[in-house]
Amino acid sequence: MQLEKTGCGTEVSQQPDQALFERAVSVVEESRFDVAHMALQTLVNTYPNSEYADKAKLLLKDPRIAECGESENFSSRCGGTAHSSELSQ
Repeated sequence: MQLEKTGCGTEVSQQPDQALFERAVSVVEESRFDVAHMALQTLVNTYPNSEYADKAKLLLKDPRIAECGESENFSSRCGGTAHSSELSQ
């Protein structure tokens, strides 16, 4: 579980499935589709019953993200080479 600071300085716990989903959305905005694919696929595989799993499956269908999941079709549009350490940043 990750802790997230609120504007008033208090900490709110964040569930790992939520953290993965929010990380994926964040890196999509940075055009890091490889990291987004890794985070979303990890979420679906690890938390299949999560409220975020269905949202993750929808995002995995986005052509920019889906392309990055196919290693034989990996392109520079994916944003680089994803490493698992980037999921928790």
